[in-house]
Amino acid sequence: MEIKEASPEPAKQTLSIKEKLSYGSGVFGDQLMSNAVNTTVNPLYTIFLSMSPTLVGFALMIGKLVDAFTDPLMGSISDNTRSRWGRRRPYILFGSLASAFAFLFLWFPPQGGSESTLLTYLIVSTSVIALLATIYSVPWTALGFELTPSYHERTQVMGYRTILTKSVWLIIPWLWFWSQKPIFANPLIGMRWLSVGIGILVAITGAICFFGCKERYYKAASKQVKLKLAKTIALTFRNKPFMIVMAVTVVQIVGLTTTLGGLGLYVSTYWVYEGDTAAGAGISGAMGTMNSILGFACIPLITMASKRFGKKMILGCCLGFAFCGCCLNWFCFTPSNPWLQLVPGLFMAPSNTAFWLINGSMRADVIDHDEMNTGLRREGAYGAIGRWMEKVAFAASFMLSGVILDLIGFDAGLKGDQTESALLSMRLAYSFLPAAIMLIGIYLVAKYPLTEKIMLDYRAKLEERRGAI
Repeated sequence: MEIKEASPEPAKQTLSIKEKLSYGSGVFGDQLMSNAVNTTVNPLYTIFLSMSPTLVGFALMIGKLVDAFTDPLMGSISDNTRSRWGRRRPYILFGSLASAFAFLFLWFPPQGGSESTLLTYLIVSTSVIALLATIYSVPWTALGFELTPSYHERTQVMGYRTILTKSVWLIIPWLWFWSQKPIFANPLIGMRWLSVGIGILVAITGAICFFGCKERYYKAASKQVKLKLAKTIALTFRNKPFMIVMAVTVVQIVGLTTTLGGLGLYVSTYWVYEGDTAAGAGISGAMGTMNSILGFACIPLITMASKRFGKKMILGCCLGFAFCGCCLNWFCFTPSNPWLQLVPGLFMAPSNTAFWLINGSMRADVIDHDEMNTGLRREGAYGAIGRWMEKVAFAASFMLSGVILDLIGFDAGLKGDQTESALLSMRLAYSFLPAAIMLIGIYLVAKYPLTEKIMLDYRAKLEERRGAI
């Protein structure tokens, strides 16, 4: 538990609710341009277009890697930008409009072509979307780190962002289900129409973020020296607290995306529902909605618990909750009672909500740690390299989940007649592989050094050095 001996921060809050909501609204573009792709491409291309899961996973991996390796460059560009609108906001406005437009073209693959043609189209389209989303997401992430210098208000900012993230996740899990509704000729046509609505939503929320937020550190940062890309990357990787936070993040992503995100729909569809894709999509949507509602309910409790027990303690606890939820999957995914699939969500929803809320607040703290050592404000670099590491982890997860499906003998052509060994292996990987990985995350959290006492001391010294922000 963190030691609280430092003087309390001033009671006055530095941000209005309008500013917090304006920043949080940007999460629609950030989440929809990544997770709407992640959750719909796999079932549409493997089940409806009959592509190999390994090839689909490979295409998603390439898109993420292209995106990931442009992130540090975009972070450097953003940190070094000097304009009348700031370092972040111009890119937020342009990136939201461009990525929203590009998203539509993902759902126009060549009909009747070979699998290699589909693969090429998928790689190109996801890579273009990822590249344009980088222009938006990296500056938007960096903006969140500089909105407030307050240790606890950073958690509040991430709380607002998390609330709106849960709103997005009331939409994302249902996209595959909605695309199969009779109003559409087929799921591909359904996704074309749904993508129009998604694009409009991304463009509007990007504009709200642009007009509703201010860049608190811009005046001070505009006077600092511009760093070359290689130098800023090297400095960032030397920040030990940051590397611990990102190691925990990679563990969380690989553990849960490979299995829970990658295999969950298949376990439900082919084990619980014996090949009924509509039923599998429906329960997936229901789980997503339940998780979002639970996440909403938990945010105030998480924020209060963080203030009482410390960010480090809460992060470790949420990984422990994830461990329990993963183990429960083995018992709750059963054909005899399909609705038991919702039970693990009672553990996973609070865990996932707490993880990303506290994780974002910690990343803002490590930037102060960096300023203490370098004298520079480099939110763009930390936002970019953090996202780079996330995306490499996601890319590996997509590839690994596809490989797992092929290695265990999954065959979409068999529909509900999958082999018993394939179903057993799928269930084992889905339940116990992520549980084991969560234990690694708990160990890493114990190594994180930045406490509230240290961060309040940093703030006092930084404001003495360069003035209050």
